[in-house]
Amino acid sequence: MPALRAHTGPLADTGSAQFGTGPAAPERRWAVTVGRDDANLSSSPSIAPAPGPAPESSDGDLRRLQDELLHAALHDGLTGLANRRLFLDRLQGALAQRVQGQGRPFGVLFVDVDRFKSINESLGFEAGDQLLVEVARRLEACLRSRDTVARFGGDEFTVLLEHLEDEAEAVRVADRILARLQDRLEIQGHRVVAHACIGIALSKPAHARPEDVVRDADRALQKAKALGKPGFQVFDSAMEGRAMSLAQLEAALRHALDREEFRTHYQPIVSVKGGKVAGFEVLLWRRSPAVPERREPGRTGPVQ
Repeated sequence: MPALRAHTGPLADTGSAQFGTGPAAPERRWAVTVGRDDANLSSSPSIAPAPGPAPESSDGDLRRLQDELLHAALHDGLTGLANRRLFLDRLQGALAQRVQGQGRPFGVLFVDVDRFKSINESLGFEAGDQLLVEVARRLEACLRSRDTVARFGGDEFTVLLEHLEDEAEAVRVADRILARLQDRLEIQGHRVVAHACIGIALSKPAHARPEDVVRDADRALQKAKALGKPGFQVFDSAMEGRAMSLAQLEAALRHALDREEFRTHYQPIVSVKGGKVAGFEVLLWRRSPAVPERREPGRTGPVQ
């Protein structure tokens, strides 16, 4: 069905679409409806014939049509990888097996591709798409057949590693991915390197939902990115406390801005030669002592 494939791009998490069996047979249409059911995450998209008279077609044609619609609903249209919905569905299955005591430990890798935005801006969106497709192929080459790799959104990919022996196995996979992505690739006559940062979250009893595991992997990713170079970090409980502390600090600072609790002090910078004032350093103080002093690398900048 070549004509059908041209119309089966990626679908949103919620929505519906209708597809005909071809220009010559518009009488019969099939509709695919994709919706997320939080109470039953593993539910599949529904596919049913749209109202209308049925054309003369074989059961094989209809079955192939159903398969193509299902594939379009659960896979990324650009890379062909699993999409977010399918990834979370498989992660839910891994969690369910762990709860029942049947599954072995698993891990989630959250991969963020560096320089994607700069390539989009300098070489164009087509070059950016080529980069994402190449990254997808290299990720697949680093994994086992039972693992799942998905395009989670934009330049972010997620990997589900099932049946892990230990934490070291997930680390070895992350090392392979980083090494493979650092190999140069050619896009539109330009040689580029797709560096990446990776966050790793290993399964634990506190994970009740797929989103909990992805959240922990994302927190580890943010720590890896804060180091300013390609690499990976494994999530630990200290990251959770730090994330909560930063969120509370940000809320307190915004509240202080609204209440005009800040004041500025100009501290002179004196030249060692001659003892003259060469400039001033502007310090921002808050009148209330409720917010502890805290400095974060790379967070210096305008308050508003």
